[in-house]
Order: sequence, then C-alpha cells, then structure tokens
Amino acid sequence: MAVLEKLRGWGIVLSILVALPLLLFIIDPSQIIQTVQSVSSKYDVGKIGGKSVSYTDFQAEVDRMSRINELMSGNTSSSEQQQQQIRDAVWQRLVDENLFIKNCKAAGINVGKDEIMDLTNGENISPVIASLFVDENGAFSNDRLVDFLRTVEEGDENAKAIWSYLQEQILTNQFYNKYNALFLNSNVENALQVNKAI
Repeated sequence: MAVLEKLRGWGIVLSILVALPLLLFIIDPSQIIQTVQSVSSKYDVGKIGGKSVSYTDFQAEVDRMSRINELMSGNTSSSEQQQQQIRDAVWQRLVDENLFIKNCKAAGINVGKDEIMDLTNGENISPVIASLFVDENGAFSNDRLVDFLRTVEEGDENAKAIWSYLQEQILTNQFYNKYNALFLNSNVENALQVNKAI
C-alpha cells in the first residue's frame, strides 16, 4: 500500500516516461526536424552565401535605410516605388557585405584605415562625398564637409547616421574600384583569344 502511495505521487512523471517513447515510436524524428526547420526558415527572406537572412534583420536594415533616405532627401513620405528601391538597395548592401567584400578580403584585396581617411577628408576625396558636399557652382566644397563633420563630432544623431552610411558606401565603392582595377590591369587571355591570336 505504501508503494502505491509513492507511485501516485510520481504519477505524472511516470505517465510522461511511458508516453514519450510511445510517441517517438509513432512519430518519425525526421518529420519533427523538418517541421522545426520549416517554421524557423519561414521568417527568412533569403540566403546570401549560405547564410540565412531573417525578416527581422532585413526589416531593421530597411527601416535604417528609410530613415537615412529621409534625412538626406528631407522628404518624410515615400512612394511604393521608393520603398522598393530601398529594399533593393538593402539587399544589395547585404550581398556586398556578406559575399562580395568577404570574398575580396579572402582574395587579398583590402581597404586600410589610412585609405579611408584619404577618401573622406584627404587629397583623394571619394566621389560619394564629392557629389554631396558641393558649393553653389556644383564643385566639391571642403568647407561644407568640415561643417558637417563638426556636427557629427558635436553628437548630432542624424549626422552620425548619415556619416556612418557614407563611410559604408565609400568602403564598398573602394572595394569595387580595386576589384575592377585588378581585372583591368591583368593580362589574362582565354582559350578563344589565344586561338584567335595564333
């Protein structure tokens, strides 16, 4: 009788211990794994280089780019076409970051800090910056750039967001320039070109 009283106290645990193996016998474990994967991948917008991009991460980037677009253009409302362009730009940025730049670095193409400094406020100003900070005549204005950088240093959050975006664009642009220069300055001929030359 005392043993039955002890077993009643453990009734729920014993029920689970008996039911779990029976359920595993009936349900195929591969179906459970497939169901879990489909639920987790349901919120992915795609894959870049084998890495899944979740909807929440993608939407956070879209929101950030929309905010930067509003700050740079001064227009707070955007059409569906502009939203599509922002989504396309975000996707391209993710491809650049997770695939192109990663592969460039693996191939030995790098952009150093000194190079970025020269492109942002040195002698060789990047076209990204040169097209934004212009004077009345349409020429690059170093004074306007210095004024903007002063607002960044003063802690203006909007200016910091724009400057961070511009630095990302400069870095990506420089990787593309180096990658293109590598091919333009190389002398590789395919088999068709060699046969034609012979």
